[in-house]
Amino acid sequence: MYSINYDRHLVGRLHLRGGYATLMSDFLFNGRAHMVPVQLAFVSNTTHGLELGAGATLVRGNGPSGLRPHNTDDTSTSGIAASFVVGYRYQPIERGFLFRIGFTPFVGSNGRFVPSGGISFGYAF
Repeated sequence: MYSINYDRHLVGRLHLRGGYATLMSDFLFNGRAHMVPVQLAFVSNTTHGLELGAGATLVRGNGPSGLRPHNTDDTSTSGIAASFVVGYRYQPIERGFLFRIGFTPFVGSNGRFVPSGGISFGYAF
């Protein structure tokens, strides 16, 4: 899975994140999937902190999706899944290396829970 994200500090300890991801998954999509996540997150501390977030992810896949209410033989499917994050976040106060690791599950429109995890490296500016 590959992704690129932009994370913006809003106010206090709230952050807004948006991005784009693509992955190959026979388990969920029978092929390649494209995802556009939007998520609001609370970070407990300025430099080292617990990150808790929730949002929605637009999912478009080639083939039937395990996140949709009905799996069909359509060549492509799209839908919205709820997305969450519980993790650790290191971000310098000014500028520099940013690191995140966490549990990032999805819940599809059919109620299916899909466990996931992630590691992020980036630059804070």
